[in-house]
Amino acid sequence: MLTALLTLVFVLFLGVPALAADISMSFIKDLGLSRGADAIRPVAVTHQADLQEVCITDVVGRDLIILNCHGLEVFRTDAGAGIAMPASGCLTRDGGLVFIERSHHSSEAIRKLNLFGESVPFHAQPPADPWRPNHLVVARNGDLITLDAISGLMARHEGNTGDLLWAAHLLPTGEDSANMGRPVEHADGRLFVPGGSLHSVMVLDAQGNFLKSFGQLGSNPGCFSFPVGVALTPAGNLLVLDRMRHKILVFDADQKFLDEFGSIGAGPGRFYQPLAIASSEDGFVYVTQGLLGLVQVFRISESRDL
Repeated sequence: MLTALLTLVFVLFLGVPALAADISMSFIKDLGLSRGADAIRPVAVTHQADLQEVCITDVVGRDLIILNCHGLEVFRTDAGAGIAMPASGCLTRDGGLVFIERSHHSSEAIRKLNLFGESVPFHAQPPADPWRPNHLVVARNGDLITLDAISGLMARHEGNTGDLLWAAHLLPTGEDSANMGRPVEHADGRLFVPGGSLHSVMVLDAQGNFLKSFGQLGSNPGCFSFPVGVALTPAGNLLVLDRMRHKILVFDADQKFLDEFGSIGAGPGRFYQPLAIASSEDGFVYVTQGLLGLVQVFRISESRDL
C-alpha cells in the first residue's frame, strides 16, 4: 500500500514518465540496378506512397529507374525520353515521372514524362533568372517543390499548370552558398531542408517561411558534418543522412536526437559519402551511394516503451 501511494504521489508531482524511443535499423540488401558491365551512379532516390514505388535517378546512364515495393525493376527510361542530365526524379500520382533537367534552359528546368516514358508538355514559371534547381519534391497535394542547392532558392509550383505559388531564399545572411540537400514534406505541410555546409537542418512552414533550424557541427553523436538528405519514418521521426559522417541520425518530432546508425565503408550496411535518402510508410529506408554505384535498403523498427 505504501509503495502504491508513493508511486501515485510521484506521478502527480512529476507527471507521467516520458516515453523512451526504441529504434533499430537493419540492412536488408543492395538493389541490383546495373545492366551487365554498364556502371551506374545513383544520385537520388524518391518514394511515391500512392503507388508504393521507388524512383532512382542514374546520372551515368541518364535513366530514371522505377522499382516496385519488392525492389524489382518495373520500368526504365530509354533514349526516347531525351534525358540529358537528370536530377531528383520522382513519380507522380498518375504513374508518370517528373524530374530536374540540368542541361536545359532555366524555363525548362522541370520536365515531365507520361507513364510510357514519353515527354509531355510542361512549363514551370521561373522564380528567378537564371533558375537552376537541383532538388525536386512532389508534395502531398501534387505541387512541385524545387531547391537550388547552391543559392538556396526554393520554389513551389502548381503541379499541373506550372504556376509559381511562392519562392523563398533560404541562405542565412552572410552565406553565399550552402550545398543544401533534398527537402522532405511533413504531413502537416512543414518542410525540412538539410543544410549541407551549414551543418544544420532548416524547418519551414508550408509557405516557405523560416521557422527554425537545429543541429551543430561536430563528430559526436547527434552532431552534423554535412547533412544531405532527410526522410520521415512511419512513427514520425526524422532521419538525417550525413554525407561526411557516413551516418543516418534519428530525431523525434521535436527534433530531439534519439540515435544514429552507420559507419564508413563499402560493405553491407556501411556508407561511403552517401548522397540521398528516402523512406516508405512500411518502414523501408533507401540510401544511394553514387560513387559506389549502390542503393542500399534498410528496415527501421520503432517502438515506444514506458
